[in-house]
Amino acid sequence: MQIDEDKIAAALAGEIETTSLNEEEETIWTERFIEKMGEPGPEEEAFFEGLKWLEENVDAFAAQADWHESHGHPLAEIIAAKKR
Repeated sequence: MQIDEDKIAAALAGEIETTSLNEEEETIWTERFIEKMGEPGPEEEAFFEGLKWLEENVDAFAAQADWHESHGHPLAEIIAAKKR
């Protein structure tokens, strides 16, 4: 059987059904699919980096919220003064 790399790539991209692959192509597709799904994509990496940043800064956010609780929020006062 001949292996068509373009068909395998198209199946991995979701452009064609895997049912159009022959047995050898399907085996290769399965191996590549499993490998691809085992690695995070750029969107997943960005999401978890954002969570990591929030976690690293949670104490700073809490301190800032406490400060504003007792001192007010200067930016809110500036915005309110401009509207008057």
